[in-house]
Amino acid sequence: MEMFVEFKHGNSADPFATEDTFFPKLFNNTCANRGQIVLYSTRQQAYQFRTSIFTVGIFGNAARLFRWDRTGCQVTVPVDFSTDKGNRQLTEFFLRLDLMADDPEARGWDPTVEDATAEEVKDFSEAVKMVCEGRPEPERRRAGGRRKEVEGTKKVADPMLCRLVESVGDPSEYPRRKVSILDGKVRRDYIVGRPTSVLKAPTGRATRRIYEASDELESFFFVILYEAVHWVSHNKPERLNIKFIFDDVRVHDDGRQTGGLGKQDMYTMDADVILQNLKFYKSPPFTDLIRGLFRLFQSLAIANYDKKLGRDPQPQDAANVDKLKNCKAIIQLMKNAVERADWPEVCDKAAKDNYPRKGEVDKEDRVGLANLKVTTNTPEVPVPGVPAVGAPLPASAGTSRASKRGREEDDGYTTPTKRSKVEAV
Repeated sequence: MEMFVEFKHGNSADPFATEDTFFPKLFNNTCANRGQIVLYSTRQQAYQFRTSIFTVGIFGNAARLFRWDRTGCQVTVPVDFSTDKGNRQLTEFFLRLDLMADDPEARGWDPTVEDATAEEVKDFSEAVKMVCEGRPEPERRRAGGRRKEVEGTKKVADPMLCRLVESVGDPSEYPRRKVSILDGKVRRDYIVGRPTSVLKAPTGRATRRIYEASDELESFFFVILYEAVHWVSHNKPERLNIKFIFDDVRVHDDGRQTGGLGKQDMYTMDADVILQNLKFYKSPPFTDLIRGLFRLFQSLAIANYDKKLGRDPQPQDAANVDKLKNCKAIIQLMKNAVERADWPEVCDKAAKDNYPRKGEVDKEDRVGLANLKVTTNTPEVPVPGVPAVGAPLPASAGTSRASKRGREEDDGYTTPTKRSKVEAV
């Protein structure tokens, strides 16, 4: 659809006032008409790749021309097409629009998006099929205490990418498009299908979210990180705010809920918490694996942010982003970690959840707590790495939103710094 024309009966249906008039009366009489036009234009811009659109409104004998873009809408004065002058003006508009058929950009089409070729559609479909159906992979068997690769016919699928089939949609309903993006001085082309979100407002930022392989890969990383910090023994860095990273949600005045600020801080101002401070006990391979995965997605986050946050972009960021077009880099990192010889010889699983939510206390702890009482005169036993009650926090604390949030709000988790003086009855 190139444009739409909305017809309403009678000049009084015109939802816009050219001359001064009593606004409430105008609003009450024409609110629905104006809202209908806004809704139609929003839907057209949401489902087409446009920079602007033209529409026409016919209200009795009066016509108005509209030009919509992300900054707002321009509306002409009413054109009375029942007169010779008005008829010529309206006819001239349609004639000029028709003469622009060879210039889609002038009509408002986004020049960076075009239909994918038949060959590109075929390659795209085969790539999705290969990911979801699996690929032949050599099996690993132990021989003489050493792992050895042997040829196998078993196909191994990537579970974390199987949602890709549903995300791109059926080609008959969501035609494949080629989107060209300028990355520095290099143009990169992407084949896309169904967007994961569409714009619901006629103005504002027009970014259309397209599902990518890197989305699933990052979700996979956060599953590993979540399980690791909860259930693998580690040194519990003071600035590692679990709730802020994984559960950050903000409710806006209009009812919208957004999150992700904790992850943004983790990639930027709190990056050293993962890259330097967090260490898994007696497990250098696992520590290095988490840091390697983190570096990949830190590069992706910094490349996607609208403004400079954290460190400056570095040369390896572009290479890391390129690696996340598929799962090969992730598989290689995990392969390198598994093949290392310095894994712990005993199980390094934490005896209990490192960060249990308040109220989630097991039976053994409940029995122990029943035999405890709080006192006010018991000398405090110093705990290595834990500040004493009333002692000033280290200078490094409070440098980020995560650390401030952890001190100012009840984060819902029990932490090693929140201790009471207790003694057995």
